[in-house]
Amino acid sequence: MSGKKYRVSTIEKALDIFEYLSKNPDGISLKNLSTEIGKSSNEIYRVFNTLLHSGYLLKIEKTNTVQLSSKLFRLAHYLPPYQTILDAVSEPMAYLSEATGLSSYISILDKKNVLNLYEQEGTRTNIIHTKLGSRFPAIERNSGKLLVALLDEKRFSEFLEHDFYFQSLSQEKKGKVLQELKSFGKRAYLIKPSHILPGVYDAIVPLGENGEHFRAALTVPYFKKLVEKETLIQKMLETAHQINLNFGNKDGDKGRIDDGR
Repeated sequence: MSGKKYRVSTIEKALDIFEYLSKNPDGISLKNLSTEIGKSSNEIYRVFNTLLHSGYLLKIEKTNTVQLSSKLFRLAHYLPPYQTILDAVSEPMAYLSEATGLSSYISILDKKNVLNLYEQEGTRTNIIHTKLGSRFPAIERNSGKLLVALLDEKRFSEFLEHDFYFQSLSQEKKGKVLQELKSFGKRAYLIKPSHILPGVYDAIVPLGENGEHFRAALTVPYFKKLVEKETLIQKMLETAHQINLNFGNKDGDKGRIDDGR
């Protein structure tokens, strides 16, 4: 029998909405969403409202747009692979939050994107948040660049060869990105100005070991004037050490890059 016989149009519309919004995290209006997924507003209105009232979509009143909430992402945390990661990172990151008062998050490579997998909120009033489950082109974010730099030579070349964002750059900009990536090498930590928030720096420590299946980045965004950098890095390295032990890894990477002038 044909698989089409078992399709449910309402579910297909919901899946279309999920898939589109997962690739466009900044949100979109209902009218534009219907255009993008090839349906009329009337066709998806009931599905749209059901997802909204069920908490799967988040409405931004100021811009009259919607985006995916973190509900789907939270549900995925109950899957064994995610739960294993959360068990390994949650307690050490809670320690980091208590010690520094700052928010921190774990990111991994997800195809050509960097995915924010887990966030531990800080205790200070001037903390910086990242959206849980958000994806961005890896080359656009400091944590993504570090994770790309940690790939073995073959995977590194394949990543850049097939990465749309990197290939869209001019030859001059490609050269600068390559130089930056190669300068990362094996590093105990990285401090770089944020690509998106003026005055903010990203302190990043890699997790896992070269050759291991699991590699991730522990990132703490901070305002330079409000943080003692050396203390922050010490606490982050202690946290990374404990996370690596929880995964059964040893500490491996040495050295540093510090652009936190």
